[in-house]
Formats: sequence, structure tokens, C-alpha cells
Amino acid sequence: MSPDIQIQRDHSWIDAIRSGDERAFEEMFHFYHAPLVAYAATFLHSGDGAREVVQEVFLNIWQHRANWTVHFGLRPYLFRAVRNRVLDHQKRKYRHVEVGTDGRDWGIEAEVEDRLAHADLQAAYGRALVALPERRRTAFVLHREHGLSCTEIAHIMEISERTVEHHIGKALSTLRHALADLL
Repeated sequence: MSPDIQIQRDHSWIDAIRSGDERAFEEMFHFYHAPLVAYAATFLHSGDGAREVVQEVFLNIWQHRANWTVHFGLRPYLFRAVRNRVLDHQKRKYRHVEVGTDGRDWGIEAEVEDRLAHADLQAAYGRALVALPERRRTAFVLHREHGLSCTEIAHIMEISERTVEHHIGKALSTLRHALADLL
């Protein structure tokens, strides 16, 4: 889908949702749900937690639809809303729960050697990604795994495009170094 068509579709969804169109809301939900859950899961390390965060974002949009304002495009708006909700969840978690070890459970049960090698690479990637500073990881994940432009990421993270480019470059360098032995 061309960017112009995507922008037009997003604007029509926004206008329709503001006027209470449930069908438009469902279409937007189904289109953006999976990438937003994947994005949230990179920080929460929990599929259930990620789905809960995304659900809260969509629920909030629907509940406040009459006054809902999107300034820089629907896609950056949604990723930013999920990011903010993740940060809220993390703050509450650390306030109320003792912090345990932070790791990623990839849940990969390999049946053949090729799958084992792939699992090792994925686990190493996950560990290297989690080890990145949060802002660097955020910029990298939004760009490489979710396809957002540097401009969109700059709006989401409230930093300059140049800083986004710097974070992505540093993340790539760190990940290449961390995975060099496995590639």
C-alpha cells in the first residue's frame, strides 16, 4: 500500500471513529493490533502483558473518541501511545513488585539441529537487544522491526531525527559485534 493511500485510509478511520463508527474502529484495531503487540512485547517480555497494554490503548481511544486528536499520523500516534502505556506499566510494576532477573523466554523447542542453531541465534539476538540502552533499543525496534521512518520515530520518542539515526546506527554496531561469532 502506498504511503498516500495509507495516510488517506488512516484519516478516514480517525474521522469515522470520532463520529462513533464501530466498523472503522474494528478495521483500525485489526490492522494495527499485531504490530503494536509485537512492539510492546519487546519491552514487557510477555505476550499477555503486551496484549493488555495494546487493549488499554484501543479502549482509551474508543472511550475518548469524540475528543481524540492525532497530530502526526495514526501509526506514530499508536506506537507512541503503546510506548507511553508500557512505561506506565513498568513504573507500576517496579513500584509494587520486587524486581527479578530480566531475560527473554523465547520458548523455542528445537526438533532438528537447524532449528537449534536458529534458536541460539534468536536467543543471542534477544539478549543483545535487551542489553541495549532503552532509547537505543526503542529507536532500533521501531525502525527495523516495525518499519517506521526516522521522522515517525522522532515524533514518537520526542527527539530529533538525527538522534534517531544515531541510536539506530549504534544499535546496529552493537548487535553486529554481539552476534559476530554466530554469523
